[in-house]
Amino acid sequence: MKNKLKNSMILSHLYVEIITILMWTLNRIIPFKKNRLVFASFSGRQFSDSPRAVYESIKESDLYHEVKCVWAFEDPSKFPEVTDQKVAINSFHFFLILATSRFWIANSSIERMVPYKPNGVYYINTWHGFPWKVLGDKEPSIDFLMKNWYKKVNFDMLTASGFRDKMIFESVFPNTPSQNIYSTGLPRNDEITRFLRLNNEDRKRVTNAIKRRLHLSNDKSVILYAPTFRDGFCNQKSYLRFNAVQWKKVLSRFEILSRAHYNVQDDLVDSDSVVDVSNYSDLVDLFFIADVLITDYSSIMFDFAIMEKPIFLYTGDFEDYTRTRGVYFSREVLGLPFTDEESGIVEGINDLENYNLDSLKCFNRQVNVRNSTSTKIILGKVERIVHSGTIS
Repeated sequence: MKNKLKNSMILSHLYVEIITILMWTLNRIIPFKKNRLVFASFSGRQFSDSPRAVYESIKESDLYHEVKCVWAFEDPSKFPEVTDQKVAINSFHFFLILATSRFWIANSSIERMVPYKPNGVYYINTWHGFPWKVLGDKEPSIDFLMKNWYKKVNFDMLTASGFRDKMIFESVFPNTPSQNIYSTGLPRNDEITRFLRLNNEDRKRVTNAIKRRLHLSNDKSVILYAPTFRDGFCNQKSYLRFNAVQWKKVLSRFEILSRAHYNVQDDLVDSDSVVDVSNYSDLVDLFFIADVLITDYSSIMFDFAIMEKPIFLYTGDFEDYTRTRGVYFSREVLGLPFTDEESGIVEGINDLENYNLDSLKCFNRQVNVRNSTSTKIILGKVERIVHSGTIS
């Protein structure tokens, strides 16, 4: 059904009209819940990222006793750890709850690509990372549903990592006023700020506990490999292969973790030398234990930069990727080491003592606010609205 909607302009228009009328009607005939919050992460695929960070902060606060939280999932039965109400995101019941809830909190489209916000709703979007890849109507081959959503969606609060991505979001989401885009950092990164304030002994205690959960050795350093997905193309140089012979020296000193993008269903790396952590729910945990990040065009580089640990970019399919997907700025502008050859990544890791950390720290200052306060600001907004009874 999803592909039919994407490929048919008539069905797409009809879908938008039907869902808009449905939510408009439900909003007017069903009692409105002024203290209800609806959460969704990656359109219901996960219990993760900034929506989870906001939710868990609410649960730890006095505000939790004044509100009702609902999580929307594609399959609610897969998330037993969520003890609050859960709803199937593709059900009529979901739209009933959505249309009659004061707060929407998501990191992508919670309203199923229909840019309609019913009366009385306060829409908080934490987005899912700093965009290097082109977003919105400038995306090559973008379908009507997505293009229409980017053009018309109106967030009451959109969080940005810093001032550079705020400027990008201003063009990507033209119907969201600039003053509604907050350069406060992303809620998911507030935990990084807290971790970095710990003393070395407490940091070690945290990382050892994470490694135990993942059955990793405390005697080896950790490499996190986290590339983005390829939309419609993939060539032999799109992903690292981790050949045991080529990586032998690295593997003697490092554990390698592989984390696929949430749009990638299959195993990313076919190698016994690599541990798949794609289903591990807390990405920040992986940041804490990783000594090195390898990525490509993924926004994960901007978040990991806060840790000020080495980042390498493997861009073996750069020409194909930029032609079919597009990026906002060149690799050179980032100031991070990049290579089109797998051997270049191996050489860089084997020469870590000469990594340019000063350039990395400069990159971090350019793309991230100094201290992320996003979650605190969001909770303050929610609390004020709940207590006042109005969003104005």
